[in-house]
Parts: sequence; structure tokens; C-alpha cells
Amino acid sequence: MSVIDEINAANQAEDYEFALRLCDEALETDGANASFLIGKGNALFGLKRREEATAAYLAAAHADETDSLPWANLAGVYYDMRRLDDGLSACAEALKRDASNVNALIHQGNFFMLKNDFSDALAAYEAAEKITPDDTLVLFNKANALSELDRLDAAETIYDALSRQNPNDEDVLYALASVLEKAEKFIPAARAYLRLLKIRETPVLHITLGGCLYNMLLKGQNILPILDEWLDAFPNNPVALHTLKTADRLKLP
Repeated sequence: MSVIDEINAANQAEDYEFALRLCDEALETDGANASFLIGKGNALFGLKRREEATAAYLAAAHADETDSLPWANLAGVYYDMRRLDDGLSACAEALKRDASNVNALIHQGNFFMLKNDFSDALAAYEAAEKITPDDTLVLFNKANALSELDRLDAAETIYDALSRQNPNDEDVLYALASVLEKAEKFIPAARAYLRLLKIRETPVLHITLGGCLYNMLLKGQNILPILDEWLDAFPNNPVALHTLKTADRLKLP
């Protein structure tokens, strides 16, 4: 195994201290090696030493002015630091060197999302999708942008497909439930929230599910199948019991 392979393996294993030691040893004899500098930046970023990671990536970019990787990685550090304008500049530098750098496009979309520029974010994610059409992260981010643009049916289609691929992905399932609720599709939204509760119970999710069922009551929809399943799974939950009392009081199905 080469030194750079060993560095990359250590970073992937999250053994950042070892990776950093390997990088420093390698850089003692080859101080302008861009790959070693990128590896050092990755290790420093893993150790949350963001300013030092930034310096390592900039040194790598100076060492190899044609490589897009240090700029894409630098964008990741800037995202973590919420340095939006610097991050977008880093993305632009990466994409100037390699327009097909998917990580740079994802970071670019993420920065636009933070700036509430949802149309530009969607464009970045769709550009990444053309390169890696089956990338679940790209698709998830694209759906997030679509949701913010109130293109709810399109977002729902993506979230639903991702949920079928991985039924226990909490982030995807919550996003699906949220977009269904936003579209006032309260029955499937409630079922999605209940699925999520069965994966990981939180008080907030119980309250959110109760809100969905209340909206169903106001629409005259039958909440009993979902309510029964909720009470079967969580028989002593106060929100579920309160929802049952509310349904009895309102005399609605």
C-alpha cells in the first residue's frame, strides 16, 4: 500500500490522528505534494481543526492549480463554518477546473439553500444528477429544493422512491411526512409519521402525528385506523390518549 493509500484509508476509518501523522511525515520530504496536503486537510477537518484544514487545502490548491479536489473539499469546510460567500467562491474554483465535480455541485446547492436561493440550489443539484443520476444524496437534496419551491408533488415522488429504497432512513421518512403534511395529504403524512415513531420515538413526533390526526378530524376523515395503530404501539402516550378524547368529544370519525 502506498503512503497516500494509507493516508486515505486512515481518514476513511476516521483515524484522523494517525492520518495526520502520516501526512506530516510524508510532507517532511515532499512538502509541495498536493495529495499529501489534501490528505492533511481531510484529517484536520475530521479533527474539527477547521482553520488549519483551510490552510492545508489552500496549500494543495497552490501546489496543483489544475486540481478541483482541494477547492471542493475547502467548500465543505466553509459550509461547516457557514462562510457562504467564501464557500460559493470555492465551488466556482472547483467547477472551473472540473465542471463534473459532483461534490462541488452538491456544496454549491447547499450554499444556495442556506441563502434561500432555492432555484439556484435546484439547478446545482440537477447538474449533479445528470452526472450521477442514482446518487441518493443528490436526489434527497434535489427534493429538499423542490419542497422549498412548493413543487410538492415532485418532491414527494423523490422522497417516496428513496423511502422505498431504504425504509428505515429517518431523514428521508421525515422529509416525506413533512412534504405530505405541507400538501395537506394528512392521511399518508400521518402514516409516515407513525412509521417514523416506530423507528425512533420522540415527544415532538407524537405531537406532530397528533396534529395530523386533528387536521384529518377537521376534514371529516376517519382517523380510527391510524389512531388504533398508534395506541397499540404506544398505549400510554398522553398525546395519543388526548387525540382519542378529542375524537370522542367532536363526535367525528
